[in-house]
Amino acid sequence: MNLKYYITENELETEDGRLIPTYGIGAGGDCGTLAELRDVSVDPGFTGKVVDILNSNEVELCHFRDVVLDELNR
Repeated sequence: MNLKYYITENELETEDGRLIPTYGIGAGGDCGTLAELRDVSVDPGFTGKVVDILNSNEVELCHFRDVVLDELNR
């Protein structure tokens, strides 16, 4: 399978009704989306760096969540 990671866009609503854009990471292959972590960050640059790490290291889907969590905890 040709697994690729990509940025997803979502919104969170604050208690006062404001919408804040958030960025997540999806994982997909030839058969569509296989997994997604929503609301990883409000910084698209950071999320893009994590996507680059996932793709350049060809991270297997079973390690997807762990790698993202490791990067968030740096």
